[in-house]
Formats: sequence, C-alpha cells, structure tokens
Amino acid sequence: MENRRSQPRIPVVLDAHLERRVGNSVPAQTRDLCTHGARIVTTRPLAVDEELTFDLEVDATTRLRLTSRVLREHHHSTYALRFEHLEPDEQQKIGLLDPLRQSRVDADAHVACVVRVKMVEQHLAAKRAADGKRPV
Repeated sequence: MENRRSQPRIPVVLDAHLERRVGNSVPAQTRDLCTHGARIVTTRPLAVDEELTFDLEVDATTRLRLTSRVLREHHHSTYALRFEHLEPDEQQKIGLLDPLRQSRVDADAHVACVVRVKMVEQHLAAKRAADGKRPV
C-alpha cells in the first residue's frame, strides 16, 4: 500500500483529552501525530466522523486545543484523527514534538518491562500451585 501522507508522522506518546460536543471528555494517549492528524488510543469508544476537541499538553508552557474528526478505527481502541482548521502557529507547535521521539522508546521499554514482570509473576504463581503451596 502506498503511503500518501504529505507530512511524516512523529512517533510520540503523550496524554491527551478528547472533548465531545455532548458528554464527558475522553482520556487518550497519542501514538504518533503530524500537522494533519494523530493516531490515538483510548479506552472509550469513538464514532467515525465524530467531531472532537483534541486537547494536548506539549510541554509545561505549550498546550494545543485542536478541532479534530475521527476518520477511522484502526483496531479496537486505536483511532485515526484528522485535525481541521489548523493555524500556522499550531502546526509549528506540533513540529516541536519531534525531539520527543525518545518518550516513545522509553514508553515501549517500560511496557516491555511490565509485561516481563507479569510473566514472571504468573510463572511463580503456577509453580507454587503445582508445588501445593499457598500463593504469596
């Protein structure tokens, strides 16, 4: 499949909030973004074509509040958003995120570590059960 993006995606994991026109805001986390949109993960379902306000704290002094629209659901809880009516200064702020690539690497390493710890815990619990000992 041909990549038709005019802007490269910046892989970055940041906390965000999605404000709906009606209802409670939805916590989300970015996986990547560019000046045209973002890939996000959320525990709450979103509707395709739903309009949202994408609220993202870039750093302690920079916050983005962008009108966005849900384009599609990639797979369960992962969505593609398109930013609408982006101003030049907002595009520039998104460009500031490029040095934050390391946060994704750090987040992936953290997740891998947590998964390994859980696997070890499960293995030890199974071993204790096989040995007839009480779980700790």
